[in-house]
Amino acid sequence: MKAAAAAEWLLRQHEQRRRFEPLPADFSPRLPDEAYAIQDAFVALRARKLGGISGYKIALDRLKIHSAIIQGDALVVDVDGDISIR
Repeated sequence: MKAAAAAEWLLRQHEQRRRFEPLPADFSPRLPDEAYAIQDAFVALRARKLGGISGYKIALDRLKIHSAIIQGDALVVDVDGDISIR
């Protein structure tokens, strides 16, 4: 399975404290669902070693910036977007 192989490759890179680099072409996801499958497999591999991971992943699926202005020392941004929580 491509997701499992990619997750094992990522885990080896992580354990060896190597700089992140693009996945080899054989493992590269072509669709968002493939990327999520790789992520899920990676988290499962890490959980076997470290125990379960708790929390939520929040993904910004679409973003449209309408305006951005500086007010004092703050950046104020007016946006529309779609957020998914896994």
